[in-house]
Amino acid sequence: MNPALIKNFLSPVSAPVLDHYNIQTWIIGELPKLASFPSPKFVFVHVEVPHPPMVFNADGSMLTDPGFTDGGYIQPLNMDYYKTGYIDQIKFVDSRILQDIKEILVNSKTPPVIIIQGDHGEPWGINFDRMTILNAYYLPGIDYSKALYPSITPVNSFRVVFDQYFHGNLPLLPDKSYFSQRGTLWSFNYITEKMPECKK
Repeated sequence: MNPALIKNFLSPVSAPVLDHYNIQTWIIGELPKLASFPSPKFVFVHVEVPHPPMVFNADGSMLTDPGFTDGGYIQPLNMDYYKTGYIDQIKFVDSRILQDIKEILVNSKTPPVIIIQGDHGEPWGINFDRMTILNAYYLPGIDYSKALYPSITPVNSFRVVFDQYFHGNLPLLPDKSYFSQRGTLWSFNYITEKMPECKK
């Protein structure tokens, strides 16, 4: 039998959690290398951090306390574990992504277009908080005041890029937000009007 498999099996951390840690670590480690690839290129990277399972300490080492992953769906056991794990993962990924972006900018012959978006916010007991996401742009050589606006949502991110860099002439879509519960995924509720911060 493969010694690595035996080691994983005997580890106090379950194999799915260990796999998640290794995969996310590899993705983040490979990201700054992309600048050396031949251009032009489109790179889409999905980093599942700070998304559960909670596997990273703030310094990037692996969490081994089972309280962070022994709940249902490899979730933390309670909200205290959730908040602690979430904050530590935020600290880790913030420092690593900023470091990776600096390396990409330094090593890119052509200034890259970079968009960083969260897939959803954290609920903290209120489902609509999932609408608040990180949505950051690095668009070299354009007038941000004309291309971006405070209420922009991901539906228009690439329309802005295509218009600004490729003369796409694409009309912007309405920045509307919808929400559905886990048990009723296809029952969407329009919530933009219910959340004033969506309009800021």
